[in-house]
Amino acid sequence: MLLVPEEGRKELVALHDELYEGPLRPHLRKDIPFIPHVTVAEYGTSTPCRRLADELNRRNLAFRGLVKDVELIQVQEKTVRRIGRFDLSNDKTPGHST
Repeated sequence: MLLVPEEGRKELVALHDELYEGPLRPHLRKDIPFIPHVTVAEYGTSTPCRRLADELNRRNLAFRGLVKDVELIQVQEKTVRRIGRFDLSNDKTPGHST
């Protein structure tokens, strides 16, 4: 399930662009547009997440948050592996730490 922000959209696009200027550059998918979002849930099939998203949208809820760090993960068929963490709290440029 994704949250697509109204506020902070421009900042998420800038963060995305900055992350893909460095070591992630070879992995940038230019064939699909980037939609600024925050992933908050994932499931083997999309049905349970879609139902939850539809229910939350019916309630017209507002969520507020602050992105303090970003985790880079590798998703494969049966495993999810943490590659690294980008700490955003102390500096304008993401610093890689593990």
